[in-house]
Amino acid sequence: MKETWSSPTKQAEKAKGGVERGGRTRHPGSNLGANLHGSGGLTLLSTANMRVVVSINGVKFRVPITDDTLTVEWLCGDVAVRYQRHHKLPHSTISICELRGSDGSVLDETDAVNAVADDMEELVGIISTSIPTDHSTTPGLAVEG
Repeated sequence: MKETWSSPTKQAEKAKGGVERGGRTRHPGSNLGANLHGSGGLTLLSTANMRVVVSINGVKFRVPITDDTLTVEWLCGDVAVRYQRHHKLPHSTISICELRGSDGSVLDETDAVNAVADDMEELVGIISTSIPTDHSTTPGLAVEG
């Protein structure tokens, strides 16, 4: 990850040991946006490379999280569209009513994805549908809930 320190304020923050991320400055020792490993090193979580895997009825979708402001609600909508496209379903026939973390916890729709999920974490989506209940022609479609 290339760091650019253009303004005097940013240069001063760098001199103090701060690390810029998404327009905000993180300082070593702060757990915000960082994973601290036993070596004492600081590993930045960059949403530019963050991805999550969302599993719906056994079908997995890898979704890039390209912005710190993307919420769980946004992710649910994005994966619903991907699911519909994958199964060639009409638009707006599927919605994700709940998204769970790999530990089974329910994710709140107002939280930023990068705040509640790890890179490449597998999340599980529970869907609701507005299509007929005959699933014999829709591979992989089973409604939970």
